[in-house]
Amino acid sequence: MSDIASKSTPLYMLRVAFSRLLIEFQNDLHALEDRGLQAHECDDVKKFLAQAIAAFEQHASGPTSAYGQIAKHLKKFAAIYEAWNGHEGDDPGKPELRRKEMALLSDKRRKLFRKLSDRQAEIATTPQMDLPFANSVHLPLASLAAKHPERFPRLRQAAVLFG
Repeated sequence: MSDIASKSTPLYMLRVAFSRLLIEFQNDLHALEDRGLQAHECDDVKKFLAQAIAAFEQHASGPTSAYGQIAKHLKKFAAIYEAWNGHEGDDPGKPELRRKEMALLSDKRRKLFRKLSDRQAEIATTPQMDLPFANSVHLPLASLAAKHPERFPRLRQAAVLFG
């Protein structure tokens, strides 16, 4: 990891949110594949994703800027998540549909992290990359885990570790 993403920087917090925390979020979703989330839990996840998207869009100078590109990938991640939880219930075939969406979600998460890694030098040197911005992405994930610890135990553990 380069100096621009050392542990003392907001960029490091952002990298942790997109790597470790999103991985644990997905691991928790994987454990919920048989039934999915209840509507109020799903709403909380969508709220977190909307907050992260809004944070990046607010700082984007255009769709091709680093912030704009990450916002675009986050929107796709959110759409895939909604499709994952859109297969409600435990009827035969629903878990399989969620598994297919999970594969897409994993691919999008990897692309999102790769985009952040590719553009980290640009992101690190913008005035927007400060602690409040990093917290606007990092803390909602931790809040989601704290609100639903029984649904997101891995995310909760990672949030405590990296928070």
